[in-house]
Amino acid sequence: KTLIVDWDDLWGGGFADYHPFPVKQALSFFERTIPHIADLLTVVSQDLRKRAIGFGIEEKKIRKIGNGANISEIKPLDKLESRKRLGLTMEDRVIVSVGNTYYSSLEILLNTFDLVLKSVPSTKLFLVGQVEIPFQCQEIYSKNKDNIIITGSIPFKEVTYYLSSADALALPMGRETIEVARYPIRLGDYLASGRPIVSTAVGEVALVIDEYRCGLT
Repeated sequence: KTLIVDWDDLWGGGFADYHPFPVKQALSFFERTIPHIADLLTVVSQDLRKRAIGFGIEEKKIRKIGNGANISEIKPLDKLESRKRLGLTMEDRVIVSVGNTYYSSLEILLNTFDLVLKSVPSTKLFLVGQVEIPFQCQEIYSKNKDNIIITGSIPFKEVTYYLSSADALALPMGRETIEVARYPIRLGDYLASGRPIVSTAVGEVALVIDEYRCGLT
C-alpha cells in the first residue's frame, strides 16, 4: 500500500501544548514518527517543510500544498447589498476578522484597532465567530467594545456577507512557532471574497500576500 501523510499544523511546540497529558505527548510523538514511514509527505507551509527535512525526511518525498477555499460559496458579492443584509450603510467603516482561535494575535488586532479608532472613531470591528476575550485583552476590549461586534457562530453561507461588507479584512498573526507554521484557512476565504487584506508579515500569510500582491503586510 502507498501511504501519504498530510502535515497541516505544528503540534509539538504548537497545538499539542493546548492539550493535557497524555494527548500532548502522543500528538508530539506521532508528528515526529509517522512521516518517516510515509511514501509521500504533504505539508501546508514552508516552515513545516523545513521541519520535516530537519526530522530526516527525504526532501524528494515532501510536497507543499497550501489550504484552499470554498469558492462555490465564498465569492465577491455586491458591497451595498451585503451591508444592507447586516444593517450597515456605505458610510460605515468596517473591518472584519473571521475565526474562533487567535492565540496572541487577538491582542495584536485589538491594539491595532485602538489606533484605528484614534483616526476614524466610527470604525466598526466585526469578529466573526465564537471569540473569547482573554484576560490580557479585557482592558483594551472594554475600552472599545462599543465599536466591536462579536457575532458568535453563524451559518457558513452568512460569512460571505460579512466578508463582502468589509473595507478591509484583518488577518493578525503572532510570531510564535504555532503561527509561523500554519496556513490559516481564512486566508483562502479572504482571497475568494475579493476584499483587501491587512496582515502581519508572518509565515505563509506573508509569503502569499507578497507573491500574489493581494494585500498589505
